[in-house]
Amino acid sequence: MNRLEREIKALNTLAKDEFVTRQNLPGLVSEKADKSDLAKILQELPAVEEKMKAFTTEMGVGIEDRTQDRLKKLDKRIVELRREVDVDSFKQLVSVKADK
Repeated sequence: MNRLEREIKALNTLAKDEFVTRQNLPGLVSEKADKSDLAKILQELPAVEEKMKAFTTEMGVGIEDRTQDRLKKLDKRIVELRREVDVDSFKQLVSVKADK
């Protein structure tokens, strides 16, 4: 029973803090934004948008550069493997063994 009472008190406390009630409504209303605050935020939006565009462009260039580097390394490795494994001579050996 005591545990249940403690949980009810905790829920009531949470409800007073988290939900809008007649008691906490004046405090919430007093924290509203002024028109001047909104105007300032709206004026700064184009600058923020430009910063985001520049940031994403820089990230894209970095990703593209790293991808190109990795593709070049992969291509070099494939060329090295082709040199190591002479496919034509391998085919020839298989053909000779098959003929025998």
